Order: sequence, then C-alpha cells, then structure tokens
Amino acid sequence: MTQSFFRITLFLATCSAQACASVRDTQRAIALIPPGAGLAIAQPADPSKLVQPESLPQGFILVVTDKSGAAKSDSPIYLASNHNGWNPLDPAWKLTQRSDGKWQIVLPKPKLDSRMAFKFTRGNWDAEELDAKFGKIENRSLPKVDASKLAADEKPIIELSIEQFSDKAPKDAATSAKDPYRAINATGTIRRVEVVGGGVPLTRDLLVWLPPGYDDAANVNRRYPVLYLQDGQNIFEKLPSVPGEWEADETATRLIAENAIEPIIIVGIPNAGAMRAAEYSPIDILEGVTAKGDAYVDFLEREVVRRVERAFRVKGGADNTAIGGSSLGGVISIYAATRHPEN
Repeated sequence: MTQSFFRITLFLATCSAQACASVRDTQRAIALIPPGAGLAIAQPADPSKLVQPESLPQGFILVVTDKSGAAKSDSPIYLASNHNGWNPLDPAWKLTQRSDGKWQIVLPKPKLDSRMAFKFTRGNWDAEELDAKFGKIENRSLPKVDASKLAADEKPIIELSIEQFSDKAPKDAATSAKDPYRAINATGTIRRVEVVGGGVPLTRDLLVWLPPGYDDAANVNRRYPVLYLQDGQNIFEKLPSVPGEWEADETATRLIAENAIEPIIIVGIPNAGAMRAAEYSPIDILEGVTAKGDAYVDFLEREVVRRVERAFRVKGGADNTAIGGSSLGGVISIYAATRHPEN
C-alpha cells in the first residue's frame, strides 16, 4: 500500500477542567489572604527548578485515590499510556493497592523521551476513568516537580484521584454499542466485511463507508479510490469504550459535496484491543510489547485489501490507495506504505 495522503493525529495531554479549576481556586485563595494573617504559606517553587517527572533518572511514584470504589483486588487499576501503546491491561503498568486503600505504582525513568499522556483503566477500555458525572476526560499529563527539594535518588510522589469508571455508568448506551449487529450511528452507508487474522489471531469486521451515490444505477460502473484507516472503532461514531471519534464520514461527505475531493471509499480496520500496541509496532520499542507489525502489514495486504477489492468497486493501484492512522496507527500506516509502495 502507498500513501497518496495520510494524517497522523497527535493527541495533546491537557489538564482536566476540574484540575485547572482547582489550580485557579488555589491561586485565588492565596491572593485573598492579607499580609501578616499568621498563616504559613509555602513559597512558590522556582520555575527554573521545576522538571517533568519523566526526566528524573530515579523515576517517580503515582498514588491514586479511587473515589468510585470500583477498583478491587480482582479488578485492579492499570495505567494506559502513550509509553505502553495505550494498552489498558499491561501487567507492567498495574497499580497495587496499599493498606490505606489507595493505589500505587512506582515507575522508572521511561525509555521514551516524550511526555507521558495517560489514563487509568481497570483492564480494558470498557472500564476507563471518567469524571464525577460519567463524562469523558482529557488524557492526563504529569505535573512538574521541584527537583531541588528531592534528596539524592528520592522519587517524587504524585497524588491523583479517579472519580468514576465507565462500566459503572448507566448501561443502555454501552450495552447497545457492544451488539455486533446494531445499526452504526454514522453519516452515510456503512457495510461490514468480516476478516480473519492480523498481528494476532482475531476475527473482526471491517467498517466500509460508501460515498453518496455509490448504489445509484447511474454509478453502477464507477470505481472509487480507497482510504484505509487504523483504529476502525474510532472512525465513524463515538462509542462508550473508545477515546473519541474522527468524524471521517461527516468530513468526507462535506468535502465531496464541496467538490474538494472526488468520492472515495473509507475502510475502518478495528484494532486488536489489548494487543493494539503489538500489532501497530513495527519494531520492539515499547516496554513489555513484542512487535507484531510485520504480521499485521501482511494481513492488510493479503486479507484486508483483497477482500475490499473483491467486495466493492475500487480503482486499486498505488495512485488510488491511501492509508492512515493516529498515534501508533500512524506509525504502522507509514511502515505499511514503505513496505509496499507498489500497492
């Protein structure tokens, strides 16, 4: 496969509205205390001494309070991060429960240089952390720490809290989303095509979006270019168990109507869940993840593309085929394009 065009989406970790509000409230409270009020107020840290915890050679400690009470010994908390391929069930990133009921993980200095973006889960994305009203939250990032206040080799302790988990939310939407035969809430026509294989043994349904007019009698002989996208669960609709939606269907419909692009077929390839990082890794780079990228690219070429070309009226060839994804999905897309530029 080749990339006529592709997009790599970078997800930026920001503080949640609640966390930001807390900081603002603290700043207001300090500003309102008059001089000489008799309160011992810690002086603000010297900004030049603040560092990201990820940069400390000794590592750092996260201590988490689960306000929901959902985490148990048989349903522990995991940390899913851009540093472990967003694996929600990575045993190396499992928190342990302390005697005081809080949860803790001691992390070494990461191998990757990038800042850590993360969320907490209880082993899968159907049990990811939410805010107190069961709403989605932004990816977390680590606050800076004052390195000058740490003893040699002392690990800073960062305290966080979890309000709720998605599996404790009202069940109607989540239950409906798991029905493999449900109608997909998308703009336009979606067809399912079952495929078998991948970087790991798996049966999954491709989600194939057809452009407006595809089934019209006037277009019976018309063929279309194809865009293959990774993380197919995220492409066309917002589900309770996935971080967000790309709105590929709405965007393509609008661009086609504006004559900005010619009508195209979009194929969403669902990821392998807990094995997503393995499938999307062309080399061993993530901690505890064995790369299965070559096997996944073979699956794309031999199973996915061939099934789509047999089932739909596609133009085929390098000039009419594109592939893309976000995060690790973008990595494996680039790798697939360089391995098979002829396709």
